[in-house]
Amino acid sequence: MRGPAVLPRSLLAALLVALTGGLLGCTGTDRPGERPVGPADASSASASAPSGTVAGCAVAGFEPTERTDVRRGTRVVVYALPLTLGPGRRGRVPVTLRRVLDLRPGVRAPDDDRVDAVVLRRVAARLPGGSTGPLSETFATRLQVSRAAPRPRRVVAYAATRARPFHWTARVCGPPTTTDGSAAEVAGTGLLVGRFTTGRVACDAAGRATARRDAVARQVVARCG
Repeated sequence: MRGPAVLPRSLLAALLVALTGGLLGCTGTDRPGERPVGPADASSASASAPSGTVAGCAVAGFEPTERTDVRRGTRVVVYALPLTLGPGRRGRVPVTLRRVLDLRPGVRAPDDDRVDAVVLRRVAARLPGGSTGPLSETFATRLQVSRAAPRPRRVVAYAATRARPFHWTARVCGPPTTTDGSAAEVAGTGLLVGRFTTGRVACDAAGRATARRDAVARQVVARCG
């Protein structure tokens, strides 16, 4: 089996800057991601920290604020497993899918600024829904086989999610961003993932025909081997 595909820097940059328009997906069974997911269509969120004294800040009455702008993103296949279904097999088949994409959700700080980890946690907490936590290497699910095939059938089971890039800004004051007690604005990027959808695509001619019109199926069929 092929190992996980490392997401090229150019593709990751494109995800984090300007992903628009969701790819068409296969029907399947919804499963939660690493954390509960909120409304998928929300586009932005903003919030302020409660009033109070900020350590090391010399600006009177300063209140830290954070704002996020989340894009709609696109659907990508993160886990997959090629397998052969024996003739006459029916019912729910347990499978453990493997990571095939090096997708890395998270809140990313700007390279040229020092940002307190507390600020990054507040940004993550104010996202409209989804997960910024690390993804596991495997994904356990059950493959529903409703109709038995007369002969062995090669398929690829998969789990896909919507990867949603976002941009964030924060108004901070004091260390570690500023050393003179002044206020400053910092900005960064990140990647949010939503609920996982599971399904399968056949490796035969019918599956390849589906892949010609379905972007998720195209990613899956490439794993037929």
